[in-house]
Amino acid sequence: MQECVKQGALGPYLKTANAIHCPGDARYKRPAGAGFAYGSVSGASGLNGQSWANHPTTSEFVTKRAQLLHPSNKVLFIEENDPRDENWGTWVMGVNGNVANKWAGTTFVDSPAVVHINSSTFSWADGHASPRRWLDPATVVYAASMDPGKYGNSPTSAKTARDINFMVNAYAFVGNE
Repeated sequence: MQECVKQGALGPYLKTANAIHCPGDARYKRPAGAGFAYGSVSGASGLNGQSWANHPTTSEFVTKRAQLLHPSNKVLFIEENDPRDENWGTWVMGVNGNVANKWAGTTFVDSPAVVHINSSTFSWADGHASPRRWLDPATVVYAASMDPGKYGNSPTSAKTARDINFMVNAYAFVGNE
């Protein structure tokens, strides 16, 4: 695992692969093909340098930290629960709607994690980290699910309104820098 981490963009800055693994994330105990993952975090789409051709969001990516107007309010790494084995490199939201309609239609595309009871840990673009306790029961159920088929079936924004609002504000996209 150490070599894989060293080959990544952050590799030169890390002393150990353990920097991307949360001790509370037990997926490393699963066999490959059954939900194994060593990396507990994924970079937010765009800000990790990766683009996703079929990205469902209606917004464009912010791709450089220098574009951020408020880096202390924009998430860079998100603790993720991807039961399809190792995280696929990016964490995505399907951002739709606006503040006036309470982000109706916005969904989690990728799943947050709940390895700390009902919380996830975030790394922000200014360098600080903090936990987030999920407030909506539908978010907790989705985040805890180890069903690889959960993708494409995330709970609606009506069921996750408080958590979607938090994540939309933390997620960097053009118009929300």
